[in-house]
Amino acid sequence: MIEFSTDVLRPQDRYPFWRDLVGNNFQEADLSLERDDRLRFSGSMVMRHYGDFEIVESRSTAHETIQSKNFVSHVDDNYLWVYQQLESREVALFDTVDDVHLSPGDMYIYHPVLPSRLKPLDQIPSRTRLYRFHKRHLASIGGKLPDYVPTRKVSGEGGAARLLTAYLGTLASELPGLDSFAADMALNAFYGLVAAAYGAVDGNGEPISTAVERGRLNLARKLIDRHSSNPALSAAIVAENMRLSERTLQRAFEVHGDSFTLCLRRIRLDKCKRALRDPAAAGQLISTIAYANGFDSLATFNRQFQQAFGLTPREWRQGEG
Repeated sequence: MIEFSTDVLRPQDRYPFWRDLVGNNFQEADLSLERDDRLRFSGSMVMRHYGDFEIVESRSTAHETIQSKNFVSHVDDNYLWVYQQLESREVALFDTVDDVHLSPGDMYIYHPVLPSRLKPLDQIPSRTRLYRFHKRHLASIGGKLPDYVPTRKVSGEGGAARLLTAYLGTLASELPGLDSFAADMALNAFYGLVAAAYGAVDGNGEPISTAVERGRLNLARKLIDRHSSNPALSAAIVAENMRLSERTLQRAFEVHGDSFTLCLRRIRLDKCKRALRDPAAAGQLISTIAYANGFDSLATFNRQFQQAFGLTPREWRQGEG
C-alpha cells in the first residue's frame, strides 16, 4: 500500500505536489484550479496493488482533471478503468461520446484513451475510487472486448451492473485482508461482473450472460488443481470454500458439459502423466505417484489412466505412445 497526503507540506507546495503526482505519476492528466484556491488545496491518496490490478482511492479539494490528446497518447491502452464517485458531483466531458454525469454512488467503465475533462459540479471535496486492470483478465473468464472500448456508465442499471455496484465497496474494504488465493477468487468475480455489466461478448460474438458462472467455474478449477492431492477432496468441500451450495457448484460445471468428478479426475491423471515421465521422479514407484496425486486405489488409477490415454501407466512411462 502507498499513501500520499498534502497535509505534511507547506500550503504553497500542496497543489503543485498533487498536480505532479496525478499528472505525471498516476493518471497522465493535467489539473486546473483557480489560483486563489490553491493555497487552500488539500488532497490524500491511497494506492493498493494486487499484481496488475490497482485500487486508488483519493480525496481532494474540488478541481478539474484534464486528459488532453497529448496526455492520452501516453496511456497504456491495454488497461481499463472503473471510476466510482463516492462523494460530490462531477461531470466527465468527452469530445466524441456523451457526457457522463456522476453523483455519489455512480460509476462508469472506460478505456482511458479518449481526451476528457472531469469537472466538479459543486464545491464539496471530491472523493473517488479507481479500479485499474488489464483487459486480458476479461479474456480469462471468456470475455472479449473490441479494440476500441467506449465509455459506459453502468450505475442505475439492473442485473450485473447492480451486482457490480454493490460488490465494489466490499471488494475495496475486504481485499487487503485476504490471502492470495482468496484474493484471486475475489478479483475473478470482479472481472466476471465487469464483463457482464459492460456487455463483453464471447468468441461467437454473443453477450456473456453467464460471465459470473464462468468465473465460478474458473475458480473451482483452480481450487481443485491446488488440492487435487487430497484423496478426500469432494464437491462439498470445494463448494464450502467458495461459499456456494454444492448444487450451485455442480450446475456451474454442467452448463459447460462437465462435472466436478470428471474435472478432478482429469487434473489428477494429467499430473500423474507428467510425473511418470519426469526424470526427477524416475525412482518412484507408480503407486507412489498415484497416491501422491490423490488416488486411493492403484487398480482404479490404472483403469482410469488406460481409459483416458489408451496406455497403461507402465507403458506410458516406458516411452510408448
